[in-house]
Amino acid sequence: MATQYMIRAEMEYKKCFTTYIHRPGAADLLQWMCAQGFFEAPASMKHHGAEPGGLARHSINVFERLAFIAAEAIKPPQIFNVETLAVCGLLHDLCKIDAYKEAFEGSNRRYVLTKNFPAGHGEKSVILIMRFMHLTDEEVLAIRWHMGQYDFYAKGGGYDLDNAFHQCKLAVMLHLADMMATHFDETENRGETKEKDYEAEWKVEPGPGGWAVGWFVCGKCGKKSAEDKEICPNCKAKMKKIKWG
Repeated sequence: MATQYMIRAEMEYKKCFTTYIHRPGAADLLQWMCAQGFFEAPASMKHHGAEPGGLARHSINVFERLAFIAAEAIKPPQIFNVETLAVCGLLHDLCKIDAYKEAFEGSNRRYVLTKNFPAGHGEKSVILIMRFMHLTDEEVLAIRWHMGQYDFYAKGGGYDLDNAFHQCKLAVMLHLADMMATHFDETENRGETKEKDYEAEWKVEPGPGGWAVGWFVCGKCGKKSAEDKEICPNCKAKMKKIKWG
């Protein structure tokens, strides 16, 4: 069942994608992403964005952070193509489109690794994108090395990460944008971190005898409640109280 969180993330993602990415093959890539479950996928197993729609939301956050870095943080100032920023931000984690699958322990959902197409992390994203559309050398380096020092190859002592960061500012920028989105903008599902607040939505539907019936709908799980509660009675997500007037 699509939640309000998933629906909003998908709408915002598609708007960004179609507004800024116009190169040949982009439309086919987006269509493939829809068919393969990109908008239902989580961003991680148990940390940031570990819920349906989390991957799309994380990708939007990274694009927004990357655009900010490009506009405000580069000294001396440098002009970056907005399509390149969108490609890198929105598609850097395409490798996760089939990386996780749901597993249930009773009523509790968790994610486990699928081990599908184990071609690496940034490498896999590059491969999947280039099946549909061209990437510049700069985009390849940025997406390939967006994990920075957390990349397993870099941990093994290879020098390519340092070489990529020296040659390509965009690679450094994408890594920083990824870290900022993960640690500043998104909730990690750990006990010591603050849980995400989800908006409740007020919906009115026809009721028995023609009377209008109003419901509070959880922005995370989509369940209806007759009361405006701070905790969803179904999924236990924290809810922002609706402000009236």
